[in-house]
Amino acid sequence: MSGEIDKEVTLSVSKDTRVSVGIDPGSFLVSRSDWSLLYKRVDELKDLHSWMEIAKNTMWLCIGLGPTSALAWLTSVSAYQQKPDALLNDAAYLAGAITVASIIVGIGTFFFQRSIASQARREVRHVLEDMDRMYAPHALPSEKGTAAS
Repeated sequence: MSGEIDKEVTLSVSKDTRVSVGIDPGSFLVSRSDWSLLYKRVDELKDLHSWMEIAKNTMWLCIGLGPTSALAWLTSVSAYQQKPDALLNDAAYLAGAITVASIIVGIGTFFFQRSIASQARREVRHVLEDMDRMYAPHALPSEKGTAAS
């Protein structure tokens, strides 16, 4: 049925000019305010996705850095016990501090990433609800309930 005109809509182009436009039966008009709302919400999802990627990458960095620095700490302590040296002592403290910091940051970014993912799911749900609200007046009787039908 694509290409057939089901109904016409008259639009005001200027004060004295009106244009009749045919609408395909599979189409419907979306108001500028509804389109702006959808655009804003989808744009916010893009920002959430960026933060989610940063948190995930930081978490994986900490997962790799934690065990590596723990092994460095163990070898530094062992080497210091065999031959006491200020440099080995400093290396042991530094490796231990990096281990603790990477564990703390890794756990923090894990929960931060989960929080952002939850917020992204809520935002997607809001976008879908807005789309359903916009689509409802134009839905066929067999499609009542969701725009995804």
